[in-house]
Formats: sequence, C-alpha cells, structure tokens
Amino acid sequence: VLSHRRTVASSYCRIVVLWYCLTVVSSPPGGSSKEKSLSVSIDGAGSSAKWNCFRATCGFAGGTARKDPRGDSNGLVPLSARKKKQVHQPVVRPQVELRPLTEEMVAFFASRGISKETLERNKVSAIDAYDPKLKRNSMVIGFPYYSHDLLVNVKYRTLDKRFWQSKGAEKMLYGLNDVLGNNEIIIVEGELDKLALEEAGITNVVSVPDGAPSRVKEGDLPSAEEDTKYSYLWNSRAWLDQAVRIVIATDNDGPGDALAEELARRLGRERCWRVRWPLTKKDHDFVSASFGEDEESG
Repeated sequence: VLSHRRTVASSYCRIVVLWYCLTVVSSPPGGSSKEKSLSVSIDGAGSSAKWNCFRATCGFAGGTARKDPRGDSNGLVPLSARKKKQVHQPVVRPQVELRPLTEEMVAFFASRGISKETLERNKVSAIDAYDPKLKRNSMVIGFPYYSHDLLVNVKYRTLDKRFWQSKGAEKMLYGLNDVLGNNEIIIVEGELDKLALEEAGITNVVSVPDGAPSRVKEGDLPSAEEDTKYSYLWNSRAWLDQAVRIVIATDNDGPGDALAEELARRLGRERCWRVRWPLTKKDHDFVSASFGEDEESG
C-alpha cells in the first residue's frame, strides 16, 4: 500500500511538472530571456514534491505531500497546509570593493537619462562579483544599500538585465538615507526608477529590492516574523513609521498593481496614495498639453 501511495505521489508530481512545461514554459519559453526559471524538488521516496518558478511575472509555485499515515485520508495535501518551521540565519554583511563605473556602464545609464552626478551621489559602482550564471567573477553594476553609513546589501545587475543580491544580506529598501526625517516617502519598483526621479528633482524616494510579485497573495497578512518576502518593509520600519503620506509609484501592469496592493496592506491604506503613470505616447502627449513640459527635459 505504501509503495502504491509513493507511486501515486510521484506520478502526480510528474504530471504537474509536465503540465507546467507545456502550458507555461512553452509560451513563451522562459520569457524573453529564455531563462530556465523552474525549480522542482521531488524526494527520493516520491511522497512529496515542491516546485517554484522564479520569474516575477509567473508566480507558479506549490507543493504536495502524502498525508500522515496516521490520518484518516490516503490522499495528497498541499505543502502550504503544513506548518513551516522558521529558521533564522545570521545576517551577512557584504564585503565588496566599490569601483568607478566603466564607460560602457555610464553610457548605459546616460541612455536612460541618468547623469554621472546622480550615479556618484548614490554610490552606484562597478563591482567585481561572482556571476551565478557564468559561474565566475565578472565586472557588473552594483547598487549599494545603506542603513545610515552601514552597507547592508548590494544588488548586482549586468548590462543584459540579470539581477542578484548579496547572499545572506539583510533586506531593506534602497535609498533609505534620502528619506530620513521626511513625512512623505515615494516607493518605486526598481533602482533605476529612483535614480530617474532624482533627475527630475525628486529625492525622497526609495525602491523595493525584489521587484513586483505576479499577483496578490490571498489570505490574512502573516506576522512580521513570517513575512519573509516583505522583510525589507519590516527592516525599514524606523524610516517608514515617520511618514504621514506614502506615495506608491509602481508600474502600471499586473505585477505593479499587485506590489502596490501588498505595500498598502502592510503600510496602512489610510496614508497611501497611488501614482498612475501615462501608458502610451498619446497619454504622454495629453499630459504635456494639459500641464506643460519642461523644455530642458524634452
């Protein structure tokens, strides 16, 4: 009987993975970058499995396991129904050398309207870091995350748009030193968004470190200890609690809407405002005609 249950569980896991490959991965396969983003783990006995797609715009994740034989059912239960034990790992402080950006990196930012002065003020640097895809060190862009004068994390970016962060580092918002003492804080979806707003003269801006989720998670909010995906909010409470108004300026797409909702749920809707960006050139032209446009900004 036990062998039969293991066979059922193992077969079920393989069916789910096959379905995923045919319906999700195949259209498009791994997104525009063709990345291999699906992670699947099946135990040796075939009695449980977990799967997760690491693409932010996908969100396909789940698990299954055979119920305890002492129970009154022979079926499978979602792993989400099983209590997970929280294991708190010690925080690791990044040990990196911040170097001047290469000419190619400076040109990359310039093409997006971000000046060298803004990059220097935010200490955006070139870093010789281990690239998990290439499996060797390479020179990449580094966005240092500071808490006062303490370097707590670094987000790495390649010019071909691959991202990763310092392993084991503390998650916090990017740009916290710029909102210290401010009663109004703007939250954006990425480091480039923060830098772009600074070019427009707006500096009371922070960015989330992990981008946007694919959708809003159902159910009640977890406790601060269990809310690991949004730990950067809890770790930044000393800065966020001072704000009377928080302006959420995430992207106008599904993940951006999901992130805005998740932020508002945790920060308090009564003090949150939402920015709606113009979506098309026609929208941009309407805004320009209605409110004017700075000649220097084009």
